[in-house]
Amino acid sequence: MVHELKCTGDNTVEFISSFFYSGNFIPHGHCYLWKLELVWLHILTDSLIALSYFSIPLTLIYFVRKRQDVPFKSLFILFGAFIISCGTTHIMGVWTLWHPDYWLSGTIKAVTAIVSFYTALTLIPLVPQALALPSPAQLEAANNALQNEIIERKRVERELREYKENLEQLVEQRTAELAKTNELLQQEVTQRQQSQEKMALLVKELESTNKELNDFAYIVSHDLKAPLRGISSLSEWLLADYADKFDHEGKELINLLIFRVHKIHNLIDAILEYSRVGRIKEESRR
Repeated sequence: MVHELKCTGDNTVEFISSFFYSGNFIPHGHCYLWKLELVWLHILTDSLIALSYFSIPLTLIYFVRKRQDVPFKSLFILFGAFIISCGTTHIMGVWTLWHPDYWLSGTIKAVTAIVSFYTALTLIPLVPQALALPSPAQLEAANNALQNEIIERKRVERELREYKENLEQLVEQRTAELAKTNELLQQEVTQRQQSQEKMALLVKELESTNKELNDFAYIVSHDLKAPLRGISSLSEWLLADYADKFDHEGKELINLLIFRVHKIHNLIDAILEYSRVGRIKEESRR
């Protein structure tokens, strides 16, 4: 048992030793027969490729840090790891020209293969999502449409603001006109009330005057009828008793006097009738 553990430990140490140094292999430069032109061709090309590979992740890191809103950040990390792995394989290509560490080179290639395969698998389901992203032309068109909408909205807001200002001015103007009209109506109402009060006072005065006039007419009529009746009776007596002593002209004058007395009597009766009607109307209104 102890012997088996010792053998296993020796194998592990031997594997690690051969992993970093392979004395049983020859450097890769022997395959090129150490031709100087061919060796430098591979050195320069592998170095330039590795330098380019290492610069690309730096550019991606700078881009992602500047654009925090960029989608698929994990994909950028995978691409960076894949590109660094590829650059490292080219560095190992230059290293193995003089040092036959093919186990280390193969391990780096295996890591590169795993990272590449995982990146490819991750990229496949992201393709539809990437295709769904709007193109720069679509973004520019959407931006232009948004700019036009903003301009149109500002124009509408400006028109609404102007309309609001005009409306406020119109409301103030109408309010002032209504206040002036209301003041005129109040003055007219006051004038009408004053006119109605004056009219009521005048009607009252007129009713009082009419009453006084009716009373005066009634009294005057009664006071005038008695003398007229005396004049009429006296004239008829003169005409009856002294008819033979009056000539024709005297009789006509007596008849004219009697006619005039009857006419005045009828006028007084009309005045009395008018006075009586006025009193009846007044009593009915009360």
